[in-house]
Amino acid sequence: METTESEKPNKSRLSTCILIALLVIAVVVGALIYAGYSTQLLNILPFVVLLACPLMHVFMHRRHRHGDGSGEKQGKKKRQRTGGCH
Repeated sequence: METTESEKPNKSRLSTCILIALLVIAVVVGALIYAGYSTQLLNILPFVVLLACPLMHVFMHRRHRHGDGSGEKQGKKKRQRTGGCH
């Protein structure tokens, strides 16, 4: 017995359902954590902001070239040699 196209499960629909289920679970877990530990979470909020600053600096400047000031020509040659835009 052969299956037709309409009988086969649609992978994109299945993955969307799984994604929605995981999102609902995450929201419920987050609400439970917030309800139980709201004062502790609010107390550490300033430290989270202070920690975010250096982390953003590290991850946002990862691909920038902070060279030794030897000029743009050397940077272009190096990029052409490596073949990337690192």
